[in-house]
Amino acid sequence: MKTLLFNGCSFMAGDEIAWAQYCISKGKPVIDWNTFWLQNFRDPDVNEFVGEYRFDYRRLHNLPMAVATHLASSRIDISEDGNSNDCIALSTIAYLLSKTPEERKQFHVCVGWSSNSRFLKYINRVNLFTNIHVNHVGGRHGQEELRDVQDYIDIVFAQSTDEDFWLNYVKNVMLLENFLISNNITYTFYRALGGNRESRDLIKFPPFDFDLPNASITNHSNWYSFQASDDIGRWPIGQQSWTSTILNDESQWISEKNRHPNLKAVSIFSAQLADFIKSQNVLR
Repeated sequence: MKTLLFNGCSFMAGDEIAWAQYCISKGKPVIDWNTFWLQNFRDPDVNEFVGEYRFDYRRLHNLPMAVATHLASSRIDISEDGNSNDCIALSTIAYLLSKTPEERKQFHVCVGWSSNSRFLKYINRVNLFTNIHVNHVGGRHGQEELRDVQDYIDIVFAQSTDEDFWLNYVKNVMLLENFLISNNITYTFYRALGGNRESRDLIKFPPFDFDLPNASITNHSNWYSFQASDDIGRWPIGQQSWTSTILNDESQWISEKNRHPNLKAVSIFSAQLADFIKSQNVLR
């Protein structure tokens, strides 16, 4: 049976989903997730405490674990909080390139695509590409390494349109999907964040006389669809997402302040996603 390879942002990785249980298991009071490690991330002890949660404990409770349990399959989880679609596509490819061509075929890739407006930016100060998102606008994020590119970040979000962000999303989908197809790797895609108001049915490129229609840019049969009444006629790449289908149900939030999916939401969606993967007949 194939190994499931998961990638996505915090809606895949889990965010605060098991933080309270983790604190209790460590004999600590339940520490406020929103301020604790963000304010103390330079403290090695804090980094170790949070790192164990993010890379070990949380992965026993998040969406990849739940889907793998439904499918009785092994899993590899490379999802991460704050991931951009740039990083999701490239890190998935990088992981698979670390395997031999024959080994790659033994994976089934499951990707929850993130917000269209996130992107990678190279930061000279730390010699790394970093995921940039809207919360980095205005310099109130407390990340010193972004100081040198703050003007760039502010201008990008001020001047970019939904069409610009949509084009970048489409390019990442096409990049990853065609890599997977060329390597005979099966896959399941879905939209984790976003709504149909962000999508564009057709990307036009005058005066070059070519278009990119949603109907043709991806294999829609490999997408889990969050079909809603106002999405009739839309392709899954541009329909509603997991975010937009649970945000009106407070019982599926982690808390009133944190609208990431909680354990109930993961339980519901993991069963639906597992059933869809079963229907693809791709695990053997």
